Amino acid sequence: MKKAILFLFVLLTAGLMAQQNMTFKGVEIDGPLDKFVKALEAEGFAREGEENGVVVMRGDFAGYNDCEIAVISSEEDGGVDAVGVMFHEREEWPVIEVDYNRLKEMLTTKYGRPYPVVEEFQGRTFDDNKIKFSFLTSDRCKWISIFEMDRGRIELFMQQTSEDKAAVILKYYDYKNTDVTRSSIMDDL
Repeated sequence: MKKAILFLFVLLTAGLMAQQNMTFKGVEIDGPLDKFVKALEAEGFAREGEENGVVVMRGDFAGYNDCEIAVISSEEDGGVDAVGVMFHEREEWPVIEVDYNRLKEMLTTKYGRPYPVVEEFQGRTFDDNKIKFSFLTSDRCKWISIFEMDRGRIELFMQQTSEDKAAVILKYYDYKNTDVTRSSIMDDL
């Protein structure tokens, strides 16, 4: 009897966990865009604007001041599908590498080892930081770590932001919401 009760408890707990959404700053990535944005405003983020279903906000995140936050909603139902964070723009390889490695270490501590991890300069190796940064700002560098979970995925990567600048980007994708959007799209086929 104890085994049956324990088995039932495990099944119920697994079912509840499978239905949970990813969180960002403790707020579930779910529901209508305006509701999610209001919850982030309560966490101290300031709304800057909205365009094409993306609300841009600013605030402090993971020990970095004045980050740009993008809340991305689905065209299908207006619900929140993903949240992106752009950290400070950088102009030198050592500084952006420190940002990336620091965030990767914190995410690994919280979520486990990332997989896959790609950190390469189009198959080359360099010691010169100026060359490394020029490869990053000319889209000849791929630096990404992906953290997969049952509820969603977190991507940490470096990206060119202008001709001579780049930033570390962190994106949270919620599977529950993207599955709803995907199902709706699949119904069209």
